[in-house]
Amino acid sequence: MNYIAHRGLVDKDAKENTYNAFLNAIKSPKYKGFELDLRVSKDGEYFVYHNYLLDGKPFKNYLKKDLIKKGILKLSKVLELETAKIILIELKDFNLDIKKLSNFLNKYSKRNIYLMSFDNNIIKKIKKINSTCKFGILDYVINSDNLFSYDFICMLNGLISEKAKNYYKMKNIKLFSYGILSNKKIYDEDIFYIIDDKLLNSST
Repeated sequence: MNYIAHRGLVDKDAKENTYNAFLNAIKSPKYKGFELDLRVSKDGEYFVYHNYLLDGKPFKNYLKKDLIKKGILKLSKVLELETAKIILIELKDFNLDIKKLSNFLNKYSKRNIYLMSFDNNIIKKIKKINSTCKFGILDYVINSDNLFSYDFICMLNGLISEKAKNYYKMKNIKLFSYGILSNKKIYDEDIFYIIDDKLLNSST
């Protein structure tokens, strides 16, 4: 079984999407990597944060200096970690400066970076200009050769069928799963799992 730690490997000393949670995932032999959420400050700095709002205010309205004061982790600090494990980045903002993001990620070409989004357009655009990352889509369920020119697909666990699994395996597309609420729904070692359930995440 292959695991990717959802927002890092959380424990009593490490909250999700924090430096220590990502360190935990790197140190754990049970994890192939970790997932995180990318958001952008008002002045164009990349940070690790999940929610649209921070203290009741849109994240994108904060300046870098204010986010640092609040203890929000810069993405650059994560990518400076020495690891060959997968760093799976979900792009939360759909109006990103694609060229700027690609240039930023090129600085970390030695890292094993996977990019994904619910927005097909943003992944399609960055894939055209970036050759250092792997690319995937969240929750795509329409089987189309034109749409699935990606390295992986991340599907809600309850939607994965043997038919879907075999289809993506035939296309040489890695299948990632998220939204696992128990360890009963397991297929085989070809699937990388993102574990949402905090109890499972902290106990593995």
